[in-house]
Amino acid sequence: MAQLIDFCADQESWRGWSALRQLDFAADERRLQRWLVGVLTKEPPQKSIKAYWFGIFNPIVEDKAKGSVSVYGAYVLCLGFGGLIIKTLANTIDVETWLGNVNSRAIAIGFDSGDGILLGSITKNGWQPSAAKIG
Repeated sequence: MAQLIDFCADQESWRGWSALRQLDFAADERRLQRWLVGVLTKEPPQKSIKAYWFGIFNPIVEDKAKGSVSVYGAYVLCLGFGGLIIKTLANTIDVETWLGNVNSRAIAIGFDSGDGILLGSITKNGWQPSAAKIG
């Protein structure tokens, strides 16, 4: 997250970058892991479920208030944080918890109203990240 915040800070000036650096992202990760394991344990996905979609919803309707993080920062940080957390959870949550009785399931993240990214798949062999394509 520090690298993402640094990147955003290099792109545009905002007085709140230092406050974002103080957030406890590890605590959020632990909370999300407990929640996700609980959901997958109590309500295992049916065999017909081929992928997990981790949707990001940003309820901002009007322009950002003066002094708040820019749309650019919100986009990069939300998508970046979500992707980093999901990658970590894919590597740490037991494969059987993710898969149940199937051989693989894809994992994607994105904004419910727009862009999405296929991060990879969980298989019987564990987390298989998607190959990055540049250019």
